[in-house]
Amino acid sequence: LSPEQKPAQWWSVFQDPVLDDLMVRGTLDNTSIEEASARLAHAQASLKAAQADLYPQVGAAAAVTNQSGQLINDAGGIGTLFNTGLNFSFDLDLFGRLAKARSAANLEAKAGQALLASARLLTQAQIADVYFQIRGLDAERSIQRNTIKESAEAESIQAQLRQSGLISDVILARLRAEHRADRAELVALDQRRAELE
Repeated sequence: LSPEQKPAQWWSVFQDPVLDDLMVRGTLDNTSIEEASARLAHAQASLKAAQADLYPQVGAAAAVTNQSGQLINDAGGIGTLFNTGLNFSFDLDLFGRLAKARSAANLEAKAGQALLASARLLTQAQIADVYFQIRGLDAERSIQRNTIKESAEAESIQAQLRQSGLISDVILARLRAEHRADRAELVALDQRRAELE
């Protein structure tokens, strides 16, 4: 599907109010979307101007001037001079220049609409991607915390068994190394999550 065919709130299928809020906040003051919106407005203004060139142009002007000295009609020395004007113009589009300009402006406006839709969709996709990465990392961190808790309990039990002479130092050392590795993995997960925020 093209960006124009995507539902406006495609992420609503996840039924996640946090994601809904992030989407609203993330698209409000987004410079990519604002830039695409400005380009679209410019393209639409160009289209209106190109369409206006296909119709007759009418203009009117009026001016009032106080003048001393010789008036144009030699009627006296001081007076008010009224000046009015009207003009009419129409460009015959014999070679299709105006129609081609209008067609080009129309295509530019459609491209501007597509660019705006793409900018919105890309921003929304990036927001959703980061959000779900963070949720995934949060789940991994929770699992890792439980693993660390369980390995600490196992290490405590193994240390008691070692004191009783039931297991060797090698087994306890291996368990302690695994416990340190689990803690290091949690630190790495915390760092990855912090980078995403």
